[in-house]
Amino acid sequence: MKLARRSARRSPSSSPAKRKPFPTRPSLKRSLRKPAKTSTNLPMKSAVFGLVAVLFFGGCLPPREVKLMPRLTLPPTNLGDGKKLFVTVIDDRPQKHLGYQINQTYEHAVLTPAEPVEEVVRKGLSDSFVKTGFEIVADPSAPVPTLEVRITGLQYTFDPSWSGFDSEVVASAQMRVLLGQREIYTKSYKGYETFKIVLRSPFLKDEMLNAVLADLLLMMIGDLDLLAALQSEPLRTFPPETAEKPAIPWSVSTTETP
Repeated sequence: MKLARRSARRSPSSSPAKRKPFPTRPSLKRSLRKPAKTSTNLPMKSAVFGLVAVLFFGGCLPPREVKLMPRLTLPPTNLGDGKKLFVTVIDDRPQKHLGYQINQTYEHAVLTPAEPVEEVVRKGLSDSFVKTGFEIVADPSAPVPTLEVRITGLQYTFDPSWSGFDSEVVASAQMRVLLGQREIYTKSYKGYETFKIVLRSPFLKDEMLNAVLADLLLMMIGDLDLLAALQSEPLRTFPPETAEKPAIPWSVSTTETP
């Protein structure tokens, strides 16, 4: 039986299995080739290219409204001593939107304020000055000092770079105090916050826009030079014919002379 098996294996009817040829030199080189190096910055580069592409090829989503509600926590004081003040705010921003919202598919939506920015700022300043002891009048023709504020910026921006993402929320304004046609005080203010990530969450964008706007308003309300100018004695009303600037400094309190 064993011999029969051996003869059967060696029977000419059964064709022997073909051996695979030994790999030639070119194929051997391919088999021994080192794997290609992968860049450790590939996810970062892909994200950067994606953000750059959205500026040119990204889809557009419907505009999204942002509710501006800056939180101003001020203790009631009597710094104003009941002096009257008229507050006016002008929206002088070059871009009226607040930035862009980007989702996971690189679609972007324009961020728009739910109500006029100048109304939000005017209400915030008026309420805060009332808490500090000033009386806010509604008549622009009243013979009282005018606090004029120009909002020059309020926006969320992002800048993709090789070192990461630079996201920034910026708010800026210019203020001046007018007594009649005379400017007696002027100053510029700027509040900002910078992040190393893209704020994808819409709630986080709203929160940071409101936080930076609140910081800007607190800078104006807490300006000691502004409060000194508003409290100084020369802020009393002058008739139009005697509206020339007196010889004394505006920041010095004086008593009337006969």
